[in-house]
Amino acid sequence: MRVPIGVREGAPTFTMRLFDIAPDGHTPRHAHTHEHEIIVKSGSGVLWTAEGELPLITDTVALVSPHEEHQFRAGPDGMTMWCIVPNAGHQY
Repeated sequence: MRVPIGVREGAPTFTMRLFDIAPDGHTPRHAHTHEHEIIVKSGSGVLWTAEGELPLITDTVALVSPHEEHQFRAGPDGMTMWCIVPNAGHQY
């Protein structure tokens, strides 16, 4: 994970993070109290939630709601995605 813009850069409200997920890799299944938005920069994969899977390809956007259990899974070529989260509770 890289943080191009966050608290350290003076962003008052949101942090922008860039994730590279290895081919066929994934994040842990998890949930948190805040929402976050993602934009797929390159590659493909899926966003898993209890309600099903959302296919992700370049330029796909998605909202993960607060308390929603979720997991990002990359396809065979990996996936890079922007992730926007609120600063509250983060010190990036």
